[in-house]
Formats: sequence, C-alpha cells, structure tokens
Amino acid sequence: MGLLNRSDTLQTKSKGLLKKMLRSPLKNSILKKTEHIENISGNARNSINNLNDGIDSSFYLLNILSNNINFDKGCILFLLEQNQLFVPGARININNQTLKSLKQSHTKYLNLLDNRKSVFISDKKGLNKVKLFFSRSDFNKINNLLLYPFFAENKFVALILLCNINYEYRGFLNTLFKNYTEEIINNRYSILNKFDKNLILSENELNLIISKNASLKPNITSLSFENIMKDISARNKLITSNIIKQDFYLLFSNFFKKSAGTFASQDRYLNILFNNFDEIDCKLISHQANIFLRNYYKEISGSIYLEINKKNP
Repeated sequence: MGLLNRSDTLQTKSKGLLKKMLRSPLKNSILKKTEHIENISGNARNSINNLNDGIDSSFYLLNILSNNINFDKGCILFLLEQNQLFVPGARININNQTLKSLKQSHTKYLNLLDNRKSVFISDKKGLNKVKLFFSRSDFNKINNLLLYPFFAENKFVALILLCNINYEYRGFLNTLFKNYTEEIINNRYSILNKFDKNLILSENELNLIISKNASLKPNITSLSFENIMKDISARNKLITSNIIKQDFYLLFSNFFKKSAGTFASQDRYLNILFNNFDEIDCKLISHQANIFLRNYYKEISGSIYLEINKKNP
C-alpha cells in the first residue's frame, strides 16, 4: 500500500473514531433515559398489579404515579352519573379552590380532549382553555398539562390530570394507563353501575315525608361516616372526602334497600327511615355494614368503625 493510500486510510479511521466519540455521550444519554423509563414503568406496573380489585383501588393510582415520576400537581376525577359531574377522587398539591373548580360537567372535559384521546397541552392558547378549572395561584404555576381519559362501555367515566410533567414520559404513561390503569378504572365503574343510583333524597324531601306522616311518628336512624372517613384519609392523604361520601351514599342506600324505603344524605351522614324501626339492632347493623363495605373498599386494613344511632326527627 502506498504512503498516500495509508494516509487516506488513517484519516478515514480517525474520522470514524471521532464520530463515535462525538456520538457516545448522546447514546449514553439516550440509553440512560431509556433505562430510567423502563425502571419506573416496571415499578409502576408492579404497584398497580398489587392493588386489590375494590372500587377504592383507583384512588391509589395517583400515589403510584407520584412515587415514580415527577410532576407538580395532579388529580384523578370520576364521573358521578347522578348529575353527570366529574369530581376529584384524589389530588396532589391542588388547593381547595381548584378542588371546587374541577367539579365540572363531563362535556367540558370532553371538549378538551383530542377526539376522546389523551392530550398534552403546553402552549399558551391551550392552557388558557383550562384556566377555569384552576384557582389563579394554581394556574399560574402550570407550564404544561396531560389529560388522559378513561371510557367504560363507551361512557366517559374518569380522567387523570397531571401538571408540569416531562414530555418524554407521555409515551410511557399512555401505555401504562391503557394496559394497566384502564382495568382498575373499568372495574370501579362496572361495580358501581350495578347499584340503584336513585334512592337518595335531599334532606328537605325527607322532612316533607316525615311531616306528611307525623301521625305515624316516623323515626330516623343515622349512619355516620365520620370515623371511617378519618381512618381512610389517615391511610391515604391524597383521597378527597367528597368521593368517599358519594360512594358511601350509594353503597349503603343499596345495602339497606330491602329494610328501609327512604334515605337522605346530610354531609357525612346517611339518614335512614326504616320500615320497622323498633326491630332495628344498631350494633348488628353496624357489624353487617362493615362486612358489606369491605367487599368494595378493599384497600382498608385493620379495624373500621361505622356509627349507627337511632334518633327522633
């Protein structure tokens, strides 16, 4: 080989080596990011798979996400079919004013989506469309927003909202939500959908019934959720009290459906007008109600307490 050819060969090898050296940091960076996403994806999948099949399991999804990825604010919302409103079930770093503002009709959230699919919003125009869902202080801290919807039986039933996430997580989150989280959400919907949602009266409606039947001296039994709600909140500080109340109103009105004809919600109580008041054993009912609740709220562990008291209206 001539000297000129050797020189060309050396230059070619040198250029190739230089390109490899220049590419190496980029490749390492990509590999590290890929490994990181694979690790957090595996951790999140395992945590979701370890959840029970109760209707409360979906409240813990936000905990799992916060343990694996960085985001500033987050919320998971569920549809209340009685009034077609979305209400927060769990939240992270969201103030009480935003919590109230997030309680919106399902159509308002549906209008934000991309043809019923998830959407990542980072431009000013797009963010302004979600301004009404947040308090001023919360909104001013948002640089981007991921909305991921869940549909069951073609109904828009839940929504995960995450603020200020790394865009690189979007693909991993879409896969996680579709392949793992969706089953948890659908399970909650399918269970609750079996219950009669038209049993609860307003307190005024209950008082009207009582006034019309004053001669019968109707009596009310009060089922208090106060202690058990404190217990659940202590176990998971992200869960909102409103979603627990709504679940309990639905579950217990159906549980007592055969022995009582009238129910009315009052903050953290369910007032029950039993058909045969004198036969009511509050201690026994409390025990039965606890067993019943554990069939649906399966993340509860240890002792729980439901307070049931007879009272005259």
